[in-house]
Amino acid sequence: MGIIIFILLGLLIYVLCKVTFKVLYMALKLLAIVVIILFIVKLGEKLLSL
Repeated sequence: MGIIIFILLGLLIYVLCKVTFKVLYMALKLLAIVVIILFIVKLGEKLLSL
């Protein structure tokens, strides 16, 4: 009985880690896109002001 609970807990932790990793990866990608857009906008403003 204890082994089954241990396996289920292991699976639950594994799934949670995978989901958390996916969410973090998505968030990092979105953050990278936002940073790139901001960088391009700032660069554009600098070029226009010259």
